[in-house]
Amino acid sequence: MERPLLKLHSHGRNLKKWSIAEANERSLMRVRSSGLFSLSHIISSYYNKVLLSAFVEKWHPETNSFHFRFGEMTITLDDVPHLVGLQVEGLAMHAVDKTREECLAMVQRCLGATADVAENKVTTNNRVEFEWLMKTFSEVVHGDSEERVDCCARAYLLYLLGSTLFADKTGTTVSVQFLTLLEDLGWVRDYAWGVRGLGHLYRQLGQASRRNCKQLSGYMSFLEAWIREHFPMFRHARDPAYTEDLPLAARWLSRWETTMETTYHYRGMLDDLRPSQVVFDPYTDRRQVVADVVFYTGCIRAVVVFEPYLPDRVLRQFGLVQLVPGPPLVPLRGSRGANSHSYSVVYAYMVKLARSCHECRETSCDSAWSPMGVTPRLPSLVFDGLPLQGLTSSRRGAIYRECGRAQCSGFGHFGQCFGWD
Repeated sequence: MERPLLKLHSHGRNLKKWSIAEANERSLMRVRSSGLFSLSHIISSYYNKVLLSAFVEKWHPETNSFHFRFGEMTITLDDVPHLVGLQVEGLAMHAVDKTREECLAMVQRCLGATADVAENKVTTNNRVEFEWLMKTFSEVVHGDSEERVDCCARAYLLYLLGSTLFADKTGTTVSVQFLTLLEDLGWVRDYAWGVRGLGHLYRQLGQASRRNCKQLSGYMSFLEAWIREHFPMFRHARDPAYTEDLPLAARWLSRWETTMETTYHYRGMLDDLRPSQVVFDPYTDRRQVVADVVFYTGCIRAVVVFEPYLPDRVLRQFGLVQLVPGPPLVPLRGSRGANSHSYSVVYAYMVKLARSCHECRETSCDSAWSPMGVTPRLPSLVFDGLPLQGLTSSRRGAIYRECGRAQCSGFGHFGQCFGWD
């Protein structure tokens, strides 16, 4: 049976409704300092469902990469800062499930809501509506207290994250769990948001690749921008408002296409794709060398799940010769069923990591963990929450390179570098 075009769930229109550029200067200053301000410049009212549907058909969640006749390509940590302007090094973001009572208290504390308002506005699955956030917190006047301005800044950042990096299929709400990371506005810019966002996109692509799945959610601007930068034949018009100081995801305009005839055409183009038609490394004019962190190999954290990150399979994207890659990480349990509801995967790699972090909390590193479940402002390997505080930047770089070489040489993955296997 012919697979229909995917229904896209993205909330780019939300950003046009709430323009932070028109906000009070005090609120705007807080958003600018968060490190997430670049997301507000990447706005699109629609996305090319034909193009995205064709690429999803090439996605293999076992390797988290697109498979073509000439080999694999994927979205990497090298793409994140160039396309959306987010950092991929920083503090770990540990997912801590909270009870409804804790979420209500957090909404009161972070957004200044009363107990009755919090009870009324937070849904049973601990989410709040975009519409409520915009109506309640978009207006900041000169006489507002600093506490009120902080609440408005947190509300906008929550709205921004739910509309872009962590867009999901709900369409109208965002999880209040993210307020844990927004409570201290001084720490927001220190988190590795780009890593978590990439993991979330991996999971959404994996679910959408199932034969009975009819929907795709996630940061569509990020995905479309990656396609257009690496595959020039799919580029449309350049946005006349784009300037070189903006992330590359703001450079290209999308194209509204919905016909199956175009779908067949795109499928044929991808089936016949040759290496000469691909720009493996489109960022050579924006950076001199590929950052060490890009070669990290193992699992990265999505919102509440973990996904394999295997750069050894796409070495041509870093200007290197592609070698025979090592085997992908094998799940400990779970399944990738025919639809998103039956898609659940757990990696033994992460079970070992969780045990290691738990032991660290219980023993020598108690002071390195905060009650909120996030690491303090110390250097660390952040992708999995591995607490390696106190390392110098040169030592961390050596570890990244060591992990990348181990995987690229076929000797194992990141965990083996630390004696876990």
